[in-house]
Amino acid sequence: MLIIADENIPYVKEGFAEFGDVITVHGRKITKDIIKNADILLVRSITKVNADLLEGTSIRFVGTATIGYDHIDLAYLNSKCITFSSAPGSNANSVAEYVVSGLLQLERNHGYKLQGKKIGIVGVGNVGSRVAKKIPALGLFPVLCDPPLAEKMNNHPLFEPFENILDCDIITFHVPLEKTGQYPTYHIADKNFFSKLKKGTVLINTSRGAVVETESLLNAIEQKIISHSIIDVWENEPNINIDLLKKVTIGTPHIAGYSFDGKVNGTYQLYVSLCRFLNRTPTWDYKKNLPDPPYKEIPVSANEPMPIHSIVHKIYDITIDDKALREILKKDENERGPFFDLLRKNYPIRREFHNTSIRLNQDNLILANQLERLGFKVIKDKK
Repeated sequence: MLIIADENIPYVKEGFAEFGDVITVHGRKITKDIIKNADILLVRSITKVNADLLEGTSIRFVGTATIGYDHIDLAYLNSKCITFSSAPGSNANSVAEYVVSGLLQLERNHGYKLQGKKIGIVGVGNVGSRVAKKIPALGLFPVLCDPPLAEKMNNHPLFEPFENILDCDIITFHVPLEKTGQYPTYHIADKNFFSKLKKGTVLINTSRGAVVETESLLNAIEQKIISHSIIDVWENEPNINIDLLKKVTIGTPHIAGYSFDGKVNGTYQLYVSLCRFLNRTPTWDYKKNLPDPPYKEIPVSANEPMPIHSIVHKIYDITIDDKALREILKKDENERGPFFDLLRKNYPIRREFHNTSIRLNQDNLILANQLERLGFKVIKDKK
């Protein structure tokens, strides 16, 4: 059995070698000629999987190690009886931690006070629900909006209509990219959307670039409707809009979900799905491959002025990713796309909060609760 896989799927050779030969390829260089005689195709979001790629090949199983699958032509796969699998929720916690780090950077470096602000969470699936659980630890009040989910739950009062999101201080998008259907999300944040926001709104997008219309966001920033923006996903990746990058507060190269834990979770989910497809029992223990976290334990002193900020940014400092992307401004136009891809391919290992224990004294019960809500393990020292 021949397996062709995106080279950016971690441990794909270790996990899938039991099924046959595994050949890894850059995601944008996966072509019909390369996969023609393959049985299994494993991709990430940069590979368009459709008739142009698959017609005339022997592929019978396609897997994407990502939450989203708008890069996959499901109708074509179904018409050819090709089994498909994605990795829902695999990197959801990673994205939620990205949002936390970004918000704390706004407070620490840009003077934006989080306490008491309302944050509208558009899309409350695997990612949005995790964001909703974490951000109260920052003093924020979540306002949940998910029309499709609300409909499934008979308009549960937990969810607000989209119009109510417009009054929030912060708006963060965690939706799939849908161009058709009852609830399209393509350019949901357009000129009309921004015209209804109050001045000084913060915008975060970690879903798909085309959820936010680029020119409308640029205008909203110039008009100070958007005071701060955290943008991880861009229209026309990897050829992103340089003018927008210059104006956003924090810009990163589509890596919100790129924690090592999240990526390996995606690999393992595909492994289990392929085992099911081949009627085999999973035997691979991926946890044996994971490296130690950089910080197994962090002690917190009683006089630490901004302990949550310091702890979170020690584990994940979003400004490092922002600085790395801004190097693209120094590149010639024809070098920018490959540079964007290179940042993703060579992304450093980033471990999630749950791998680190925080040591506190027992007097810090409020801080302990906040850190646990963010996902850290907390050790409470006795007096």
